Amino acid sequence: KEAKITGVQTWAQWKKIDVLAEITLENGEKHLLAIEDKTFSEVHNRRGKDETQLAYYNRCLNEKLKNLKIPEANCHKVFYKTDSVSEEEEKEVRQAQWGQKDLKDIIALFGQLAKDYAKSISNAILDSYLQRLKTLDHQTYDLPENTASWGKVGWRNYLTETLVPLFTP
Repeated sequence: KEAKITGVQTWAQWKKIDVLAEITLENGEKHLLAIEDKTFSEVHNRRGKDETQLAYYNRCLNEKLKNLKIPEANCHKVFYKTDSVSEEEEKEVRQAQWGQKDLKDIIALFGQLAKDYAKSISNAILDSYLQRLKTLDHQTYDLPENTASWGKVGWRNYLTETLVPLFTP
């Protein structure tokens, strides 16, 4: 729903969650946004613990919600990965009740933002990020015949998307 945002407080690496934001709306309603940003790594178990990273974050977020007096329904959790997401990882994210955005989703989102606001936003950081997304898209989904230019992302994608399915019964 559309609402005017009147305040945002952010924390970086709060309890190892990459980005946490408390968002206050014009009507006084508060929301909590948690973003776990992944590039080439995956969801993992906590060192020495029998608990996944996202399950631990859920426990921490529940504490934060209570402290800030924010209803659980106003907690938004996003697993944001500038890469493809494996089936196993997707299952873990869904099980932990986090939303998921992978490289294709992110490219679509920022591509639309770039179109909608091309003339009104002039920002070197955003421009650099958009260029990085284009490069990742090319390396992941539009691989050239010259394999020397593929890089880590291209090779991993080729192995997981093309070769592994050929040998899986």
